[in-house]
Amino acid sequence: MRPPKISVVVPVLNGENHIRGCIASILSQDFPDFELIVVDNGSHDSTAGIIAEFRAKDPRVAALFEEERSRGKARRKGEDAARGEIIVMTDADCRAADAGWLRKLVSPILESGCDAAQGSEAAMRANFWSKRIQGKAEEKRRSWKTLEAEDIRGSVDTKNFAIRNPSLRAAGGSSDKYADGNDTELSIRLSQTSCRMAYVSEAAILHDDPDSFLSYAKKQFLRGFWTSKISRDHWNTLRKSGFLERTNQTPASFFRFFPGLFRTLMEKGPDALLFDFAEGAPWRAGIVYEKCYLLFGRRKK
Repeated sequence: MRPPKISVVVPVLNGENHIRGCIASILSQDFPDFELIVVDNGSHDSTAGIIAEFRAKDPRVAALFEEERSRGKARRKGEDAARGEIIVMTDADCRAADAGWLRKLVSPILESGCDAAQGSEAAMRANFWSKRIQGKAEEKRRSWKTLEAEDIRGSVDTKNFAIRNPSLRAAGGSSDKYADGNDTELSIRLSQTSCRMAYVSEAAILHDDPDSFLSYAKKQFLRGFWTSKISRDHWNTLRKSGFLERTNQTPASFFRFFPGLFRTLMEKGPDALLFDFAEGAPWRAGIVYEKCYLLFGRRKK
């Protein structure tokens, strides 16, 4: 029997430094039947030309264009065009760690009856920030095996994620409402279905993590902002779930932050303090900014 077709969806914006490696690593996969849909989100660098080069050489590559700037809109456009039974999501600043990545990622869906699968990640470049970012990610996923619907909430990362096309469509697909945090929002809706997700540690991608205090802080600020907005939109679902506490959106998490930094300094040293500050302070600032925008931003319109 012919293996089901897989659709790999990659949104990209001004990704000339990464997209070539990303596409090449996907096209080198040993899974026999897949298509690669690259959605250019209005790039003004050489991204479009690089995609065209691959498209001219390999019929598995499809190129789409989404003019409105939003990772959510770009990803949704790729999903809508996907023909595969399984949709695989990754990002332009990622590369498959090996030629078996795709096969390993979808194996629980094909062989164990799971609806979705979450892969692992490692740093593309080793530095102070990537070491700690990946350490946090691994700590979170260490106990994962197969996650039932309630456990999926907050556990989807579309850098390395696969899901049955019917299951994705039943949940409404990736939302085009949010510029960032779409995987968090999708996980909330999947948690309200009968979706079962496997964690596949051996299906790894390499991710180009932030490499400075400012780049990581900016990323955390945006994540905090969009997580706050998403949480407000799903308030009735989340308010009794423990999600707000886990994502540091409660008053208690704000009060604990600075005493927690002092403990980190005493127990783990200044390097750990620097990382925890870069991770936690901008995140909380993003949450506060979203609340202020909700209160005051609309009044200016």
